[in-house]
Amino acid sequence: MRILMATSTFPITADDGLPRFVYDLARAMAEVCPVTVLTPHHPGAKRQEDIGRLTVRRFQYAWPAGMQRLAYGSGMRANWGAIWPARLQVPAYMAALALAVKRLSRGRRFDVINSHWLVPQALGVALASRRRRTCAHVVTAHAGDVSLLETLPMGKQVTAFIAGRTDFFLPVSRHVGQRLQKLAGHKVPYAVQPMGVDYQRFSKHPGTLPSPLPFNGRFVLFVGRLVEKKGVASLLDAMAQLLPEFSDLGLVLIGAGSQEAALRVKTESLGLATRVQFLGRRGHAEILSYLHACRVLVMPSVVDAKGETEGMPTVLAEALAAGCRVVAGRVAGVTDLIDHGRNGWLAQAEDPRDLAQKVRQALCCQDHQVAQQARQSVRNLDWHRVADTYLRHFEAVLKQHGNRDE
Repeated sequence: MRILMATSTFPITADDGLPRFVYDLARAMAEVCPVTVLTPHHPGAKRQEDIGRLTVRRFQYAWPAGMQRLAYGSGMRANWGAIWPARLQVPAYMAALALAVKRLSRGRRFDVINSHWLVPQALGVALASRRRRTCAHVVTAHAGDVSLLETLPMGKQVTAFIAGRTDFFLPVSRHVGQRLQKLAGHKVPYAVQPMGVDYQRFSKHPGTLPSPLPFNGRFVLFVGRLVEKKGVASLLDAMAQLLPEFSDLGLVLIGAGSQEAALRVKTESLGLATRVQFLGRRGHAEILSYLHACRVLVMPSVVDAKGETEGMPTVLAEALAAGCRVVAGRVAGVTDLIDHGRNGWLAQAEDPRDLAQKVRQALCCQDHQVAQQARQSVRNLDWHRVADTYLRHFEAVLKQHGNRDE
């Protein structure tokens, strides 16, 4: 089986701090069969390279290369809203993506195209495809893409167009699957499949932190983009309630995003400047160290003003594999992974008081079974097992529809 994986999010290097779940999935599948990743080019990246058994092709969508602003850093949706040149690059991006798919697919080089995100990748693949396709198309829906289509005036029509040129969907959570089906306007074939975790790596203690922290090593940790749906503002309010009781506790924020400046101002206004560390984007190796050193990992996810929320944050699986005490917002796909009171705690979204209460429970918990249950709950999400599940779905699609020679 030969696979083409189309994605808008892919790191330039394995540990550059950008989301790497598509990279990890592709690497795991490439151990079994040939995999080529098609992703947008970024200044400083190679147009074509081999990473182990994985082939990576990057397509250029703006000239000169340094003008490419749409698909890097904070993500396409954030860039489109914050960087005006990025908005102008959307048509060129779609055209370049569709052309790259056509060129790579010429001569029936692939059996399956796996698009990550309905827009732009699955839409680009659909635009490049004829109704009588020579290879199967399987789409992974991650949540942000579904949220975007729900807000677009032609979102339902775009979803129906993609569905008409897709054989199977793999939403990352039950909630995403239900919303996808509603958007399509009819029943679409799908199976829920979360992203995975490098279980062996994250379950092993890596040693000391890269640099000492000012609060005696006792800290609450957040890892993720600093955007509204991550709920960091509520976490700051919760910390202000907790610190009188836990006077030696600090908060470490790993990540970057459009809300960083506002969150820094809020930190100052709450009098937390000495208790909060903004570390910016960090690589996986450093994140692993912080996960093993923290008292609690908090993902206070909310539904933002645009209606967007989490699909299935990969950092939750990584934290559980590390045996962290995890507190998360009770939203959408998060509840697929966190079983309240067993492998973590769920707090009401946008409720700093309840969030503080759940963090307090996690800090005071003496039950060592929580760490064991946390690790056990994500054992089946090891990347090799997730890759095997993906390949089984691909094989089933190919068996059902044949090799499309006819």
